[in-house]
Amino acid sequence: MSRCDVVKEVLLSLQKQIISIETNRTSLSETDTRQGLINPLFRALGWDFSDFESVKSEVRHKAFNEPVDYAFYSTKDQVRLILLLEAKKFGTNMGAKSIVKQICEYMGEFGVQWGIIADGNKYVLYNSRRGVIHLTTRNS
Repeated sequence: MSRCDVVKEVLLSLQKQIISIETNRTSLSETDTRQGLINPLFRALGWDFSDFESVKSEVRHKAFNEPVDYAFYSTKDQVRLILLLEAKKFGTNMGAKSIVKQICEYMGEFGVQWGIIADGNKYVLYNSRRGVIHLTTRNS
């Protein structure tokens, strides 16, 4: 099965799961959101969460007390940090000023061009040089 087929299959599965969560008004914690919705998508995209050199969790920068949820590296030898992801619990308003400020500050402090805020359904991609892109797993 090609990577595209795997991603498509996972997206369809996540879409069904999200519909069920919304229909049943299930409340998810941030940890549940990460494990059940965000991690499966990034695994399908090729990121190996058991490879602690290319994906790190709870990464702190000396300027911040709070860690960023995920840091993705370009190579296994950590040559370059390429993406930060800040997870929020399912249904969070990711347009809230405090959340946008949080990811922007992380990107600035780490010197990273790309950052994502995600709640498992909505993914807001920030480019420090270009602005913001909104991606949604399921239109709600």
